[in-house]
Formats: sequence, C-alpha cells, structure tokens
Amino acid sequence: MTHVASVPARTSRRTARTVLTLFVCLAAGDARAQLALDVNAAIERGVERLLAAQRDDGTFAPLGADPGSVPDYPDGTTAFALYTLRKSGVPPTHACFERGLAALLPRPLVHTYSVSVLVLLLDALGDPAHDARIDEAAGWLEERLDERTGLWPYPDREPDLSNTQFAALALRAAAHHGHETPPKLWADLVQGVLRRQASDGGYSYHPLLSPEPSGTMTTAGLTTLFVAREALEAAGRHDKERALADKSTATAWDWLDARFSPSGGPLGHAGVIADRYPAFGRAPSWHYYMLYGIERVASLYDRRSIGDMPWYRDGALEILGHESPEGGWGTLENTCFALLFLRRATISGGATQATSDATRVSVVTLPRASDAADEGATWAYTTDEPPRAWTKPSFDDTTWERGSAGFGSPGSNGLTVRTVWSTVDLWARRAFEWTPADGPLRVWAIHDDGLEVWIDGEQAFASPVFSQGSWVEYEISKAARRAVEAGTNVVAAHVHDTGGARAFDLRFSPPVTPEILSDHWRASLPHDDVPFVRRWIVRGPLDDRTHEQLLSRESPLVLPAGRKVSGLAWTEHRHLSAGLDLVDALRLDAREVAQAAFTFTCDAPLDGWLWLGASGGLRAWIDGRPALLHHEHGRARPDALRVRLALPAGEHVVALAAERWDDEALLFARVAASDGAVVPGLRLHLPDDADDGPRALVAQPDGRSDAELLAGLPPASPATLRFDRAEDVDAIAFVGAIPGSPRWIAKVDRKALGEHPPVGARGVLALRPSDAGRPARLLARVELPAGATTLVARLAAPVDLGRGARATLVASDGETSARATCDVLDDDARAKVPWTRLTLDVGAFAGRPVLVTLEVEPLPGFESLPLFVDALELE
Repeated sequence: MTHVASVPARTSRRTARTVLTLFVCLAAGDARAQLALDVNAAIERGVERLLAAQRDDGTFAPLGADPGSVPDYPDGTTAFALYTLRKSGVPPTHACFERGLAALLPRPLVHTYSVSVLVLLLDALGDPAHDARIDEAAGWLEERLDERTGLWPYPDREPDLSNTQFAALALRAAAHHGHETPPKLWADLVQGVLRRQASDGGYSYHPLLSPEPSGTMTTAGLTTLFVAREALEAAGRHDKERALADKSTATAWDWLDARFSPSGGPLGHAGVIADRYPAFGRAPSWHYYMLYGIERVASLYDRRSIGDMPWYRDGALEILGHESPEGGWGTLENTCFALLFLRRATISGGATQATSDATRVSVVTLPRASDAADEGATWAYTTDEPPRAWTKPSFDDTTWERGSAGFGSPGSNGLTVRTVWSTVDLWARRAFEWTPADGPLRVWAIHDDGLEVWIDGEQAFASPVFSQGSWVEYEISKAARRAVEAGTNVVAAHVHDTGGARAFDLRFSPPVTPEILSDHWRASLPHDDVPFVRRWIVRGPLDDRTHEQLLSRESPLVLPAGRKVSGLAWTEHRHLSAGLDLVDALRLDAREVAQAAFTFTCDAPLDGWLWLGASGGLRAWIDGRPALLHHEHGRARPDALRVRLALPAGEHVVALAAERWDDEALLFARVAASDGAVVPGLRLHLPDDADDGPRALVAQPDGRSDAELLAGLPPASPATLRFDRAEDVDAIAFVGAIPGSPRWIAKVDRKALGEHPPVGARGVLALRPSDAGRPARLLARVELPAGATTLVARLAAPVDLGRGARATLVASDGETSARATCDVLDDDARAKVPWTRLTLDVGAFAGRPVLVTLEVEPLPGFESLPLFVDALELE
C-alpha cells in the first residue's frame, strides 16, 4: 500500500499509559491543559464525522470530493475506520461495529493491507469470539511473505515496506490471541527491511518504484524492525538479526532526528520536506500518514522528542490547525490518521474515552469552501485552438463546452477537480460582475502549468510556470484595469500543460485555504498590531545544494558569555517593511542559504507563538534548540508557520536558516501571545543590543510613547527628508509596517506591475495602512530651527486607480501638539497637478525638538492603498 497509514497493535509493556494519563500530564500548565481540551474537542468532532460516513451496509463512504483509496480497498477502508473509532474511545458495543463486522467477516481474505487491518480491529475489540478469525488471518499473512525479498506484497504486486509494516503489526496483535509466528519469519523480515535502507539511514518504499528514502517509509522500517526484534528477543533466537536490527534502527533514528518536521514529510537523500498539505485533504497526501507513523515509532521506542522537538505537541498543533470546518481532515484516510495521532493510539488501548472537558470547548461554525463567491464557477471552454479574437468580450463562445471549475486531472494539488481536463491546452472564458463599490479588482489563480489571462480583451498577467499547488494573487496590468467597467465583464484564460498533472481555477474573491479553515489556527493568528521583526543580524550566503544547512541540528548562532557576536561574521540589517529581503541584504542566489537572528526579552513567562514565513526552506532554533524544519517553495506569506513558545521570563534568541529557491527570498517573523495579542513588555532587539539605543528604537518603535520616541530617536534634519538616498531614512521610524510597506523607491519603473507614484518621481516613500484599517505612521525627531513656521509634506496617491487615502501630519513637543489633515485622491482633477501639499504650522515649536508624525489611513468606504511621500521639508 502507498497511501494508507500504519496501524499499531497493542504494546505489551505500555498499556498502562493511556490518553487520560497524557491529558493529566498536559494539565500541568495552562497551555498544555488548553491543548488537551482542543485535542479532545477535535477527536469528538472527527469521531462524529466518521460515524456519519458509515453506510447502512456497514461500509464507509468517502468524506470529501476525492474518494482516496475507498473504492480500491473497501474492506481495508472499513476496517481502518472502525479501528480508528475503537481507538478513539467508541465502546465496542456501539452499533457501528456490529454493522461493520457484518460486512467484513463474510468477506474473503484478499489484500495484505485489508487483512492486516482486520486483525488489528478484531484485536482492539477484545472479544475472544474473534480469536479463530484472527488466527486464520495471521496464517494467511504468513503464507504470503515473499521469500525472495523477505517483505509482504499486495499480494498482486511487488513487495513494499508499507504493506510489510501492516502485516508485522497484525502478527504482533495476533500473538495476544495465542497465534505463534515462527522466529525464522521474523529473522527473514529483518533482512528484508535492511535491504530497503539507504546509505544515509532512511528507508524507501520500493527500489524501483520509489527508491528515495522518505519519512513515511522510515517510520515503517522502524516499526517493522521493532516488532521483529521484540519477537526474536522473546524467542531467544537469531542474535545476528537482532544486532543488525539495533544497528539499522540507530542510523534510521539519526536520519529522522535530522529531518523531522510536523509541517511536512522528509523525502530523498537530502531530506527535503515534501507534501505539506499539498491538496488539503485530497489523496494522495502522505503528510497525515507520516504523522501517524511518527506517533507509532515514538511510542514504541519511548521517544518524547524527535530532533529535540516535542513531536506530540508540535504534531497535534499542526493537525488542529488544519481541521476541516465540519470536523475531520478531508479524506476518510487522513481523518483516521489524524485521529490516531491525536489519540496516541499506540499506547491508548482504546479503552479511555475522550474527556468530558471537550463539551466545554466552544465550536465556531466557519464558512465552507462552497460559500466562496466564485467557488465552482461555470466557464465556457475548448481544447481546440480558438480564433485570435477569442479574448474579446464580443466573441461568440456558444459552441464551446460548459464546465465547472476547477479544471484538471485527478489528484491535482490544491484543487477540487469538477471538470476533467486531459489535453495539452485549455482555453476558457466566463463573465463576471464588478462595480467600483466592490473596491479594486483582485485576481487569484491556481494553475499547472503556464497561465495567460485577459480581462475585457486586455492581457492582465501571465505566468510561464505552475503555481506549485497553491493559490497565487496576481497583479493586474494597468491596461486591463482600465478596461474593466461597472457591470458585466469577461475574463479569458489560456492554460498550457508541460507534463505531469493539470490544474486551473481563477477567482475574484479570496479562495478559502487550509490556513483559514481551522478555528484553532484562526484563534491564534497574531493581531494586526503585533509588530514584525525589522532589525536583524544576518550572514551568508552559504551554498546549500545538499541541504546541509537546513538539516543541521546545531544553531548557527552560539552566543558566548556576554552575548558578544563579534568574530562570527554577522552584520546588522534593518528592513523597512515587515519582510526581510535576503536577496537585498546578502545578495543571496538560488540554492543558497542565509542565516538570520534576533533576540526578544519578555518581562514575564511567555505563553505564545513565534510566527514565521519564508519563500523557501526554513530552519528555526530557539535558545539553541531546534524548533522548526520546513521545506516548501512558493511565495512567502507572513504567519504561514507557527512555533509554540512556552518560555521563562528573560532574554531569548531566535536563529533562522532560510533558503532562496526561486526569484525571491523573504523572511517574516513576529512574536505574539497564545491568543494572538501583543505580548505586554516584550522587546525585540539584537543579541548584543539589550538596551533601548537609538538604532533599536528606529527599527522597533512599536508600543513606545511619543515621549519615549522624542527622547530616544536620533535627530533627522528636514533638509535631508527628501528621500533621494536610501540612507535618508536611517533616522526615521515606522509603525504599522506590513508586507511591502514602507517601501523606498529610488526611481519609478513604469513597466513594472503594481501601484506607482506620478511620472518623474524620484526618491519617494510608499506608506500603506493594513487591510484591517490600522494606520501606517512615519515618525521622525526634528530639531526645528529658530524662525521655522511651516512644515510641508508632498503626497500623492497611486496613478490610474481612482482611489485615495487620508493623511494627518502632527508635530508634538511632548506637552502640546499641532495637526493638519487632508484627503489625497487620484482623480481627474489631479491629472495635471498630481502632488498634494499638506502643510502644518509649527511656529509655536520653533527652536525646539519635536516629534513629527505622518499618519496614513484608508478613506471611509475605500480599500487600503499606499500614499507616496516625496518630501517632508520646512518653508
């Protein structure tokens, strides 16, 4: 089998440890107690989802749009679902088991996986009446061990480790019911598993079909060797094979320790992390399969951590963060894998039900994906090349076929396929409605491979490469934006397949993604006012083609006594926006890694999250201990990854290794409380900069009072506030920084997509408030000369968008203040005079230092957009 989870038998010496014991241990702290409640609630919802999937005949129906392996292995699927229900605390007297056994027991023994899971189910039910059937099934399995390889086949195909682990676990369970397996079979099994071990310690599925070692198969190999060695030790036989098993498992654990990640499964000799929810609940998805394998081997080998990371806590948080709104985790198999992980099924014994505390956890009903505005929209499409005018709104497409999005081949990553597309090219069109009240037009697309899009006959954007299984928001060209009119418009798309899977869908409303489906994830997201880290120490670039940097368990930042970092080739870098651009900071090239670090100090014990985002591979250490390993290629998104923080008061160091894979290499980081709020008293600084010096205040002014800023910021002369040079902003602080803002523009590139200042602008700052309406603020300490009367800000809105923003200019000496406000619009009246002058009378402060604040916020009824600041100067 290649896409069903390994199922453990009961452990003979660990049955006293139950999930109840786990929850008692978790209750030692508030965060752990809350995790226990959340786990119980998720188990309860998942169990309800599984029970609802059982048909009247006792078998189980698929849970999601993708049926997974349900049609291929109906007996195995039914047995696996029932096994999961029993391990999740459903009592054996429940009617689901009677119906399920009525369907299963009369069936012939056919597939290795199905027969193995049947044994595990009957063992979990604990009824001696099933002993004869268990003995029969165990004998059937023993007869089908492949003598050539020492492993189990389907049995109609080549042997593999996945089938083998199920059979080994089934024979182990059968021993509880009096079945005796010959020791020679266990010895042969050890030799068979060793043949699938790579030189680096990982195990592979099949030498030809899938020769690279992977996390799923490494847990399968470790499981099988544990079971075989345990049986050989009990028999007192085959010392050679037992010694070989010990040596093999030691190297396999080294492999897994270096590569474990709760957010993806390791794959290949280099240990690249793959399959992080590539299709969110649509098979094949190996991630949940891998996590349950992790639960099994960690329990069997009595490991509390893997790679110095607490595997259960991190894995449970990751699983809770991707729960479907209706309960469960997409497909039936993935729901079973997740439940068995959360339930600690290897040691739970199935006797302990979820605690009643779960009923006190409030469950928020979230919108289903089908509620999205253009989910499953109907398109006119053709696979024959159309005439040249096919992109025009007036083109007659009545002879084209009609189909619902998404279009693609079965198993397309990230897409629910409603219309099968099997050719090289696809041309598609549909109408959509838009009015200015809807705000600026925005487009999201998922595609495999290349995509070209036109709106009302004007090319809006093009991407020659696939979107890597994710929805991507694309900038719309100026010509296409101008072509859109109030009312009905037409979008046309051409998708070209270059091999492999096919996929296409396009929306004008944000797609529902895994990250916004889980209430558990949403409840912990950082609030808008939680500051991003904008001051770092960095070093690099380092070549990492073998992933040596990402796989290292040693922190790149080891601080000697006194917290000095001299001699380690670290340099300080301040980034204006929320994201650290490693290409800009270190000239990072493709397949190279940069190292970055910052420090935070908390006045009280911290229960919270470290939120991260990166465009390539990422490794994180907290206080020198590995905290996260992630490997996914795509556009960097803030708050895409989270690391649990349960830390004492004091200073803590975060070190990161981040990879550049494609065009960009961005890095996002911020620290928030467990409920997403700002952590009171938390300060962001550098490892050798614990004080609140001027540079620290410029980089991280968030949460500081005006008096603190006026006293601590370095002086900025109005004569230099024309932003002609990058260093002109060295003394200027910013609050409310979001990705892409503030942005210093040396010279406008009119060919680039995006929002631009007026023609001819040089040396401008772009300030953009957050989409939630939080203002963006520029802060500068200015020594006003004697006789100063007027402070002027030159401002402009983006061209050709018909929108605007509100700007407020404030001067304060700490006791009194003066302010002026204006609305800056991009309309016909501004065509000849694009720059707006916002003036403020500062005569009352002449000869004194003042804190100058320029605040930008959205106009009521308008979407957030940037204002461009050309100068702050005295008149």
